[in-house]
Amino acid sequence: MRLITYLVMLMSIIGCAKKNYPSKIIDSGDAFIDSLFADSKLIVMSNTTSAWNYSGWKHTCLIRKRSKWKLITFEMRGYKLPGMRLPFNYSETLIKKNLGDSIYKIFKLNNFLKIPSINEGCDTSELHKNSKGKFIFCNRNDVATYHIYIKTKGEITKKSYRDIFFNNECCPGNKDRQTFIKCYNALNSF
Repeated sequence: MRLITYLVMLMSIIGCAKKNYPSKIIDSGDAFIDSLFADSKLIVMSNTTSAWNYSGWKHTCLIRKRSKWKLITFEMRGYKLPGMRLPFNYSETLIKKNLGDSIYKIFKLNNFLKIPSINEGCDTSELHKNSKGKFIFCNRNDVATYHIYIKTKGEITKKSYRDIFFNNECCPGNKDRQTFIKCYNALNSF
């Protein structure tokens, strides 16, 4: 009995210490998502991961095939141990061409591919003082990271920004973060 207790404790420690970093294309390592990227010439996908993936994740994919747009959402809830399969929600919807085009146009007009790939939070140049004259500390630990992937002409680009909504309120001057938020909101507006 004591051995079982130690094994359960060891598995808990190992599971909590492991963050999910990108494996092949995206951090789910899921064959279904990999197949979406392989089968599509143009795909824009977002997902959000919590600090330790306790709450699961949600992927929103906007895919264009032969001038038709389709929106796919793929969501898993709960903590995933290595090798464990979780139940998921899946939906696929055809959307009007002008709507798909307008969402993708937001990415193009805001030069999304030119913003930095990673933003870890507020820079010291973005810090500002509160009403008492003290600097406001904007960075937090164990927060969600927002990812957007774009595949165009066979190339996959990934952008990852931490805690975007909190950081944008706390230190709002970062234009790259504002571009990321505009594009993220456009993709997730459904």
